[in-house]
Amino acid sequence: MESHTQPQRKHTFSQYSCASDDSHEDKPESIDVQRNIKQDPVVAQCEKNIARAIRNSPFIRLMLAGLKEAGCTVTPHRHLVCEAACSPEVSGGYDQKTNQVVICSNICVTPHKVEEILAHELVHLYDFCTTNLDLTRSDHLACT
Repeated sequence: MESHTQPQRKHTFSQYSCASDDSHEDKPESIDVQRNIKQDPVVAQCEKNIARAIRNSPFIRLMLAGLKEAGCTVTPHRHLVCEAACSPEVSGGYDQKTNQVVICSNICVTPHKVEEILAHELVHLYDFCTTNLDLTRSDHLACT
């Protein structure tokens, strides 16, 4: 079971494309790179793995479609982020304050692990968006 402790966050400027067709390659585009600052390769790989999961995972696509149908459209570069320096007991989380799914790129290093954590956290995002879930309340936390 994944920990629900929020990973310590640093602001990330990375963006990636998550096209749904197979003709688009996973090419991270980073504002940091545009500023001549090298992007963390672990974060870049995490972003590629998120893009791959969005393209290839039926469950991820189902969750994103369900969110959109519920009026909760997910913009990948805004709502799905990779964090480079999470503590070892945290694989990811849903940050209610920023309305973002966080994937710990130093922990989730394989496409399978990224997909697993992304799927889990998208359920929390769905619950929050559709039911005004408050993850700071234990009675709400028990329902997600």
